[in-house]
Amino acid sequence: MNENYWGKWFSELKVGNSYDELSGRIAWLKIIGLPLHMWSEGNFARIVGTVGKILSPTEILICLQDVLCGKICVLTERKTKINEEVAVESNKNILWVGINEVDFD
Repeated sequence: MNENYWGKWFSELKVGNSYDELSGRIAWLKIIGLPLHMWSEGNFARIVGTVGKILSPTEILICLQDVLCGKICVLTERKTKINEEVAVESNKNILWVGINEVDFD
């Protein structure tokens, strides 16, 4: 492995083989309706934990994205497209946050 070359592109390199198992599929999710003050890696992880495991950290770049929704990449066991709501507590109130799978073709 040429670490000098690949180190320019990746922050971490791990030697593996072609049979590294990932069970499930990769899905990109849009989190809709989470108030901006609740945007954190922990809150996103709790919300998407109902449908999968986070593969990519959430980038919260206010200047580059719509603050009404956040995007996150997960590994999921689900075979069908994800489209549901999850209850989230904020200041003793229950909010319903949407989780919608999006296609990036």
